[in-house]
Amino acid sequence: MPDEIKIDPVTYNKPLRETLDEIFKNAGDLPIKGGWGYTKEEAIVIDKDDPSVKPGLPFDGVGIEYKVAELLIYLELIVFRKQEERFGGIETKLNTQFLSSDDGRHFDVLVFDVTAFRDKDFAMLKKEWLANEHNPGFDVQKHIEKMEKLKCHYQRELWFDITSFYGSY
Repeated sequence: MPDEIKIDPVTYNKPLRETLDEIFKNAGDLPIKGGWGYTKEEAIVIDKDDPSVKPGLPFDGVGIEYKVAELLIYLELIVFRKQEERFGGIETKLNTQFLSSDDGRHFDVLVFDVTAFRDKDFAMLKKEWLANEHNPGFDVQKHIEKMEKLKCHYQRELWFDITSFYGSY
């Protein structure tokens, strides 16, 4: 089992949409508003009526949730970390998803299992693999075991207000 690590939520003084637009090309076109999604009170609002939504095209609110979650995890593990504290080889997998309703609002709560390697470990593993992948004496199993020992893990719960498109599938 990968080492459990503590990754703090991003604390930044700008809205998530503005932050994503500054850092990732075209991410400002995501139809979101609200908070950073770490709690119900600061849920990320998916807005199907946002001006960025192209009329006449199907609205993929769930796809937007996954894209925003992916970008937010990159912010946590790469962008808002010191160079020597960054991670690579990031993988996210949905662990749990549930619906919560409160006072006429509907929330989709996603809990992701996130695995990653510290950059220095990721670079070492990649270098070892590339140097030996065609070597018949290379112990692939031992390399995989080393990878598993160096892999880090955490869970991230994210709240999305899906009221604007709830029930319109």
